[in-house]
Amino acid sequence: MSFAPYPGAQTAFMQASEDVVFVGGAGGGGKSLLGMMKYLQILTFEHERFKAGKIRESKARGIYLRRKTPDLAQAVEESHRHFTDFDEDAFYNANSGLWTFPSCGGAKFQFGHMQHESDRFNYKSSAFVYCYFDELTEFTQLQFEYMQSRMRCDDDELAAMIQVCAGSNPDGPGLLWVRDLFIEGKEPNRVYRSKYKLSTGEARYRDQVFIPAKLADNPPLYKSGRYEAQLRGLRPEIREAILNGNWYYASGAFLGRVWDSTKHVCKNHAVPAGAAIFRSGDYGLMSPGSVTCWYLDTDDCLTGFYNLYLTEHTPDMWAARIQEVEEEFGLWDDDAQQSTISGPLDAKCWNRESSGTCIAAKFASKGVRWYRAANRKPESRKNGLVELVSRMEARIPSPLDMHDRAADRPMIRWMERCKAPIKTIPILRPDPHDPDDTDTSGDDHCIDEARYMCLAKPRVLIKARDADEDDVDNVVGINSRQRVGAWGR
Repeated sequence: MSFAPYPGAQTAFMQASEDVVFVGGAGGGGKSLLGMMKYLQILTFEHERFKAGKIRESKARGIYLRRKTPDLAQAVEESHRHFTDFDEDAFYNANSGLWTFPSCGGAKFQFGHMQHESDRFNYKSSAFVYCYFDELTEFTQLQFEYMQSRMRCDDDELAAMIQVCAGSNPDGPGLLWVRDLFIEGKEPNRVYRSKYKLSTGEARYRDQVFIPAKLADNPPLYKSGRYEAQLRGLRPEIREAILNGNWYYASGAFLGRVWDSTKHVCKNHAVPAGAAIFRSGDYGLMSPGSVTCWYLDTDDCLTGFYNLYLTEHTPDMWAARIQEVEEEFGLWDDDAQQSTISGPLDAKCWNRESSGTCIAAKFASKGVRWYRAANRKPESRKNGLVELVSRMEARIPSPLDMHDRAADRPMIRWMERCKAPIKTIPILRPDPHDPDDTDTSGDDHCIDEARYMCLAKPRVLIKARDADEDDVDNVVGINSRQRVGAWGR
């Protein structure tokens, strides 16, 4: 064989036997090739069984997935170099993307894609013993979970080898769900076991592990220094993600050059006495929705001090949860049975249903009042983003030292307890057709209600200094700052 894994993460991945194995982190660690070559373990097993006459025909079938077909080209090219080395009679059907291995009893290995969400149903009748997702963050969680339902085999020996593997860098639209599933609150290289009770009463277990990848895992690429030098010359958020494998930086994110967790996230603290208090909301029934409570201080700084991030909640259920929070913060009038605050809610919530009522009215009937967010016109999206970025980039000087820029605070921030905004806003990607807007296919509920709030309380310019006082256009063109007036100032 011409392939041998290097010591470290590559060897750990090839030896991993857990049900779900994720190798991810820095670029250049060889993840794509590893995902393909791991199937050789099953091919070797089938070759021995076929050679010994234990099987006449193999039921082994593996699949290697990329989100789009063109992204498979390099992997297919690599497969021709390695698979024919393993089985000189192996042949490839370019129309179906399918390899067949005669010396392994006709075992199969397929290259596939899932460009569209519904493409997962292309594998509805399939049965696999091995599946590899290359660049997992390009896929949706639903696609990842659906393919796990295709992992089955009526050959008991092969069934014991069933495995779902994946690799990825810390970027892409699915960064959040991948991070939550494999990174958040979990230790690298530690096996996590889940127990499931079957209908028979028996218990079954499923194990998963995350193996961190580094550039050093590929010694030839690492030792040359060329790739590392190339990455070190890139923007900080790209460098952190691709060179250092940092899952908490968003390479290519919409706010990648604006968001600073040391500034835009603050410690939980009491709402200052006398501060004006508001709430903003972006409603969702089956999809997620977000509500944030804000206070506006005397420096005109907006601070989100509580967030509700809800799914599968009717307006009545939302209202009940909002009441619980506002009672805790003393914002609910028990005698009047209504909230003492209000704020902007997605204007679509005023659209009338066939019954004549609307979502906003249902909230109001439970004592939770709102007013329409200024998002009815197409230009409102960008106007709201302009206000949001303006607040994020502006700084309020420290009263203790006007010259200490490190002590400045931004004009919008979130307390640590506001988990959903802190997780979702920094990693939102730009619209592929408009770099000055967010991709609406992403989890944009928290940023939407934040821009509603910013439009409702536009920044008072004279009270803060800009992050770069020499740049009069510092609010314009997040992803193309050199284009003066990109948002039609």
